[in-house]
Amino acid sequence: MRKIERDLLGYIVAITLVAVLLVMERILIAAALPLVLFFFPSKMSLRVGSVHFEGPTYVGDPVTFVAEFTAFGLGYLRVSCQVDDVVEVLEGGSKAGGFVPGYRRFRISYRGRARRRGKVDFGRIGFVSEDIFLLKSSEGFVSLNLVREVKVRVRKVRKVRARKVKARESLPDVDVSKIGVPGTDFREIRAYRPGDPIKFINWKATARKGETLVNEFEVEGKRAVWIVVNTSEHEFAEDEYLESALSSAASLSLYFSRRGHKVALTLTGSGKSLYPDIGKRQFHRIVRELTNAEFGGRSAVDAILESKRLMMYHMPFVFYITSIHDDGLAVRELRRAGLNVKVLVVEGREYGSRLARTMKRVLERGMVRKGAEVVRDVVAVRA
Repeated sequence: MRKIERDLLGYIVAITLVAVLLVMERILIAAALPLVLFFFPSKMSLRVGSVHFEGPTYVGDPVTFVAEFTAFGLGYLRVSCQVDDVVEVLEGGSKAGGFVPGYRRFRISYRGRARRRGKVDFGRIGFVSEDIFLLKSSEGFVSLNLVREVKVRVRKVRKVRARKVKARESLPDVDVSKIGVPGTDFREIRAYRPGDPIKFINWKATARKGETLVNEFEVEGKRAVWIVVNTSEHEFAEDEYLESALSSAASLSLYFSRRGHKVALTLTGSGKSLYPDIGKRQFHRIVRELTNAEFGGRSAVDAILESKRLMMYHMPFVFYITSIHDDGLAVRELRRAGLNVKVLVVEGREYGSRLARTMKRVLERGMVRKGAEVVRDVVAVRA
């Protein structure tokens, strides 16, 4: 019950008590008159007419929505398409309303772009109706069954560019995998490990050293790529960064999947990992996980420690995608394990004030000094 209703009921009760105590019929009638206001109905019915909707496929795609409604009742009505958190409205509006004298038509029309991934209901319509005296109100919802799955945007990476000078780490285009089918190129003689084929035993070296030694050959195939996205929740977490990071991860996954690399994924916030695999099926698995990804409570270091043993088994090239607010502990843990890590600092929110932009540049320079690279366009990532 709203304040105006409580005040009116208090007034009626007070006048009624005075009328009873003084035994005055006129005052009792005066107290009963405001009760008439409560008999005016506030509930209205809303009927959906024509609906035109063009939904998005990826984050950032345009959204067009046009719908007509017919309201029946007496009072005031406010109708809104509840998409403020999933659509950035660029033209038109997602709300309508006004006085309904028994019958009236409303129209909602807007154009915008999708700003959220996952399954989104673009047809959830809410309305609030009030009586003509603004004393009573009621709410209702209408569903237009406009549920769409918005995917993370995958940009086509034309080239992962390397510097002409000698880099600290090599990109995985020229690296071979640690595990795979043994080839014919000899690598080294090492101690026998359980599971090694008998045909690889070097009998001469075994007789000379007095211990079982085997020949190890280079394995066929390209080096695995492990994409780690920092989705850990913290005080500076922002949706703009998350969308850019996930889009960069999907684009890198597409680039290396097409080139025959095994690609793996780890989301630090949830701690979920997809083990290295090749082919289109693995790429679609990664995109599905990225589409449903959100910030999570697990720290980046804990997620790395959980998946580090498997990483060390494959010895992949690691792309660590993070924000300028990263503390660098997860990267330190990866490099301590002997893994080649490239840190990509993805830009997020565009700050308007000069002080905020200056602080952002200072943080970016600090990350660059730690060996990271600020990425504004994943189309040309350097080694």
